[in-house]
Amino acid sequence: MRDWLLRFTPFFYLGLMLIAAFFSLVIFSWLFILGALVGGILYLITYIRARFFNKKTPDILVTRTNYTRKTQESGRIIDHDDNDQYTQ
Repeated sequence: MRDWLLRFTPFFYLGLMLIAAFFSLVIFSWLFILGALVGGILYLITYIRARFFNKKTPDILVTRTNYTRKTQESGRIIDHDDNDQYTQ
């Protein structure tokens, strides 16, 4: 009986490890799907709020269509002629 148990033990542990690996992959896939679902819902909520209910463009959603460059109101302007660098 003891000899049979010693030969069977590695296969028993191998089966337990395979079952644990399978269930961990299943749990990981469900967490991935749940995270993608929650992220998609939060993205849609943010997009709808920014698109329809916000008059000011938030910093997080700057696109080419609503990007405006701010003009510099103060500072120093140095005028030069582009051809001066080639003549000596």
